[in-house]
Amino acid sequence: MKSNKSLLIIAASSLTFAACSADTSSTQATTQTPATQTTSSNAASPAANAGIMRAHSGTASGESATPQDAQTTTARPMMGTPIDTSAFDAEIARLEKDVKANPKEASKTTLAAAYLKRAQALTAAQQYRSALGDFRRTLTYEPNNKDAKEMETQIIAIFQSLNREAPAPGTEPAPLPFKKQ
Repeated sequence: MKSNKSLLIIAASSLTFAACSADTSSTQATTQTPATQTTSSNAASPAANAGIMRAHSGTASGESATPQDAQTTTARPMMGTPIDTSAFDAEIARLEKDVKANPKEASKTTLAAAYLKRAQALTAAQQYRSALGDFRRTLTYEPNNKDAKEMETQIIAIFQSLNREAPAPGTEPAPLPFKKQ
């Protein structure tokens, strides 16, 4: 439970940080770094909300974002840090074959755990759309997984707080491509 709250705090901080670094307009909230920001409550100021909305509305720097822009349901560019998910991907592929060959409950639980691990890594990398898909896949194989339910709900709430539509089930993007150096 505590780790999920930590992930939510990280997710909210990351979205705020992404908004701050993506938009350098005149709003006070976008000129501060996460380390110097202080809030007296959980609610963001109107200036902070405006900065977040501009940063996540898909408009270019200098353009104004209208509420209509913020509510557009067209595909948005993926945000986050590319990470190497190849070990997770290989484990998931192996476990999916196991579940198809032997659909026992234990196999499904193990597959759900693999999806949950990748979802948590994607969340830490700020790839929330992709993470949402893995949290949902976790719930497909383990419907009562409390962590996955909680994180799915929290990510959807973050999208809603930004007046953004979360990807529909089954339409979540793949993780960002990772280039090995």
